[in-house]
Amino acid sequence: MKILLTNITALSLFRQSEALHSSRSRSSYATALIPEKPPTPRDLEDLNNMLGHYLNNEQTKGLRPHVLISNPRFSRSSKNFKVHVIKAKLPGNCVVNFNSKIAVVSPELLLASFAQKSSFLELIYLISEMCSNFIHQDNELGIKVIDSPITNIDKIRKFFIKNQHIRGAKKILKCCQFACQNAMSPMEIKLFMRMTLPVRMGGYGFKDISLNPTLNAELMGRLVKTTVVRKPDLLIRVNSARSKYQYVALEYNGDFHKNQVISDSLRANELVALGIRSFTVWNTQYGDIDYMDKLARTLAKCVGTQQKDINRRVSPDKRVSRLHLLNKLRFVEKNFN
Repeated sequence: MKILLTNITALSLFRQSEALHSSRSRSSYATALIPEKPPTPRDLEDLNNMLGHYLNNEQTKGLRPHVLISNPRFSRSSKNFKVHVIKAKLPGNCVVNFNSKIAVVSPELLLASFAQKSSFLELIYLISEMCSNFIHQDNELGIKVIDSPITNIDKIRKFFIKNQHIRGAKKILKCCQFACQNAMSPMEIKLFMRMTLPVRMGGYGFKDISLNPTLNAELMGRLVKTTVVRKPDLLIRVNSARSKYQYVALEYNGDFHKNQVISDSLRANELVALGIRSFTVWNTQYGDIDYMDKLARTLAKCVGTQQKDINRRVSPDKRVSRLHLLNKLRFVEKNFN
């Protein structure tokens, strides 16, 4: 009997670059082929050996694998595993095979297992993380940059538009409107959410924002013209014809950047040379609501938009919403770790 992993167990594996290599094929999986019952003790032994190979000791300590089955009569969980039941017919290419005994739900189907119990903000964050260019890693930074994301928003949309019978499909499609792609860190996702979510949701409501777009800049101080690729964290299109800048860049600098202030300054100058005005948010300022409000008003002037609701005296209730969003985002990923 094949074990089909889902929820946090599947997510933990997707976060391991070695576990779900691109060579692993997705396969068609009919409802009838979903395991009817939870795994047996012998199945669990094979599963735990496989998980121990890919996950570190901290991740496997007290691990209770989440498995997907088709028969609700066997839905009772035990101390050894957590059971999820799906009765809907599954489409093709929604399972990733590990071997003849173990498989994992696809990244798109995985979102459905979180949709029911996750808040709107949590689901936006999870979609954004799965469409990002980083994975969590046990190192100094806590992350590792990867070449390609686990999935992308276009694939997620296509999957759930085609399979709206799956529970949580409408919620996921709505969250896709606010999710982002190509983030290089969790903080970039959070900053993007704060800058782009509608004012009614506690965001600043900016539009036309790109995340880590690829730009060709010229290195300064070189006698021979040398082109280098630069990827500003957030890039906002300027709508004003009077501005001498075409875009405004917003960079997030965490503690890691304290040791590379000079190189960051050089990057900022290269962006200015491309007609891009650059602003920087450090970790301390990110948590300062008054600073962020003033920065948002400045950005609004630069890009040629009006942000009346940012004024604390005009709209104090909107400021409360922004504080609420800031606090929610501090712990938005806790249910996915």
